[in-house]
Amino acid sequence: MRRASRVGNRIHVIGNSSSGKSTLAARLAVALDAPLVELDAINWRPGWVGLNATDPEELKRRIREATRGERWVVAGSYTRISQEFAGLFTTAAGPAGGRP
Repeated sequence: MRRASRVGNRIHVIGNSSSGKSTLAARLAVALDAPLVELDAINWRPGWVGLNATDPEELKRRIREATRGERWVVAGSYTRISQEFAGLFTTAAGPAGGRP
């Protein structure tokens, strides 16, 4: 059963490297019964080749496909593409604290 969310149905968890984005996003997705979209899982190809560097348009296409539903929680920060997708999110959040 889905829980009503006061933060919206399309949440983007942002933050610095190792700040806890994935952990927070995973917990939110479970609590809200929403699909989790990990940008790192979409971006990184075998051999640690990133679509953000080699094919940013393909990365954007894959993100659009992963976020076409009405509800989801996205984890990840990709500066090059964040502006283009900002209008999709009902809420942007980040973990408090994190590693220095």
